Amino acid sequence: MSRKYPFLVAGLPELTADLDAGSFSLSALKEEVEALLSEKDAEALRWLCYPFDNHNLVCLLQCKSGFSPLGSMTPEELRARVEELSDLPDYMTAFLECYTGKDASRPERIQSPHPEDDLADDFHRAAAEHPVRFIRDWFAFDLEWRNVIAAIVARKHRLQQQTLGEGDVTDALRSSPAADFGLKQQRPWIEPLLQIMDMPDIVQRELKLDLLQWEELDTMAAMHDFDTVTVLAWMQKAIMVQRRMLWNAEAGRELFRRWIADTQGSFDLKQVLTS
Repeated sequence: MSRKYPFLVAGLPELTADLDAGSFSLSALKEEVEALLSEKDAEALRWLCYPFDNHNLVCLLQCKSGFSPLGSMTPEELRARVEELSDLPDYMTAFLECYTGKDASRPERIQSPHPEDDLADDFHRAAAEHPVRFIRDWFAFDLEWRNVIAAIVARKHRLQQQTLGEGDVTDALRSSPAADFGLKQQRPWIEPLLQIMDMPDIVQRELKLDLLQWEELDTMAAMHDFDTVTVLAWMQKAIMVQRRMLWNAEAGRELFRRWIADTQGSFDLKQVLTS
């Protein structure tokens, strides 16, 4: 059962009241919210940043630039933890042991030329077993979303399809010749996704993709009042805002305004006190 955070949720409008696109700091916001959560829920919040830590780990292993500031660990923290192989998520430790050859049970993974795929696979398998349902549901959706986009791009450009994981959606993507891969009844978001992927303007396309994911977050949080799911869905939106700002300032500001408007209009302290 999700823990209730009525006063935290009701206080979100005040938390964002003085923010503007120029002063918005995800790390400061995350630190403030995390301090108010139980340890279990704070750990779940960190999971929302792990995809960026995964990217950063691959950059570190391959001596590449492009470190994302959205991860839960600074470059120095990540490097130290990797060197000591300690204080890392379990899936990340297991990945490193395979990659470095410390665990020789999977020789194909030793110094793999595609560590990002191996790490993403390990991450999503671990997320599927997470004790917090929102983490399981959100990253199950995230994996399907990424696989569908990869399949659309591969089909459009006649490339070999690269998908991760197993399941009905993955099987359909690999085998169905239908325009919607035969999935629009099972996954209603696929039809609008197909339309968005045909948009020629890349900035507007990426913004529309964010907003479609936003709708999925709203659906996940719809039946939850002032609990863990509400907080995590709201923070995932904040992560999307910061990510978009880093990629395109104009699109980021538009998404930021949407996030602020949703926050100011969604949470009412009076409702908390009377619920």
